[in-house]
Amino acid sequence: CGCVFPCLAKKTEVAEQVKTYPGLLKLDDVLKQHINRILEMTGGKVHGANGAAELLGINPSTLRNKMTKLGIAYGRTAQQSK
Repeated sequence: CGCVFPCLAKKTEVAEQVKTYPGLLKLDDVLKQHINRILEMTGGKVHGANGAAELLGINPSTLRNKMTKLGIAYGRTAQQSK
């Protein structure tokens, strides 16, 4: 582009592409949607056989930590919100 700082021009170009990208979601939003879909499939079951953690291939405590971080209710909290 003939710019003195071509890396800055590229950064601006990428920023413009991101603004016009349809359906752009942050990673946390995608994770939240996916976990919620899996919880629907398991009837809200987080751990144990056929629980969400097993289906996702992660430790149940790791899943609960992610759920807390993402604001997804589970256990008694989830039951009270229904």
